[in-house]
Amino acid sequence: MNKKPILPPRRGMTSIAVHSLKNDRKLIYLAYRDCGTWKALGEKLGIKPLTAYRFVCYGTKPRSAAEQIALGLPVLAPAPVCARCGIVHLAKRCPAMKADLSSKPRRNWRAMALLAGVLIREWLG
Repeated sequence: MNKKPILPPRRGMTSIAVHSLKNDRKLIYLAYRDCGTWKALGEKLGIKPLTAYRFVCYGTKPRSAAEQIALGLPVLAPAPVCARCGIVHLAKRCPAMKADLSSKPRRNWRAMALLAGVLIREWLG
């Protein structure tokens, strides 16, 4: 038995609450046993009975946020959409922004210096 001992959290760190889907399913099943039928449980929670049944028996999460809240599940917020191109990005910067920077007009300093030399020669000579 060479198991590492479970260490307490370090000073200054907060403990993280872990959300277990299995515990939620057990709690809903216990509520079902108290109510007696899935229809009564659905009315009690304010969701469709089939949604509660699917969650307890198969573990499928409901799609709507209201049903997830009723079952006590964490609700994920939708990802923010980029204001420039209207697409959700995984990176912090927009790839369309990178394309805009590359298409920015640049000054051709070599041609400007050549033109300045030609103009000076014409002016002097």
